[in-house]
Amino acid sequence: MEYADTDKIRAPRFETVNDVNRLFTGNDLPGAAKDFMEFCVLALGVPGRGVSRLGAAPHPDYYDGRIRNLAKQLTDEFRTENATTRLSDYWDNSPVGQKPMTSLRDIDEAGQFIPARPFGKHRIKGADEKTLIAEALRIVRRQRSRVGVLDSDDGEA
Repeated sequence: MEYADTDKIRAPRFETVNDVNRLFTGNDLPGAAKDFMEFCVLALGVPGRGVSRLGAAPHPDYYDGRIRNLAKQLTDEFRTENATTRLSDYWDNSPVGQKPMTSLRDIDEAGQFIPARPFGKHRIKGADEKTLIAEALRIVRRQRSRVGVLDSDDGEA
C-alpha cells in the first residue's frame, strides 16, 4: 500500500492482533502474506544489492527458503488469532517469533552484531571485528531515506 503524504491518514492501522488477522484473512489484499514473505527476504538482503549482488547470502536458496518458512509460520499464527490484544503486548507471549526491533538501540543493546565471512573462511575477531562493526553501524545510522550508502555497487548513493 502506498499513499500520498496528504492521504496517509486513510492508511489502515495495525494496532491489534485482530487488525493483522483481517489483513491476512480479508479480501482487500489477497497477496498480503506472499508480499510479507517477499519483503522479509529482501529486507534481510538475501539476494544482495545491485548487479554485483553486494552482500548476498552465500547460500541464497537456503536462506530464502528459511526466511519464507519463518514468515509463513508468523502469518499462519496471525490467521488463527482473533484477539484484541495490542501488538505491543502480543510479542511478550508470542508462540512464533520475537518482538520486532523498533530502533537501532535494540540491536546495539542486544550485542548481536557478528560480521559475515566468506564461506569456508575464519571469522574476523578482535580489533578488526570491532572496527568493521563500528563502520557498519555508522553507515546504517547515516541512512535517512530509501537510498543508502550500500544501494549502489560503488558505495555512492
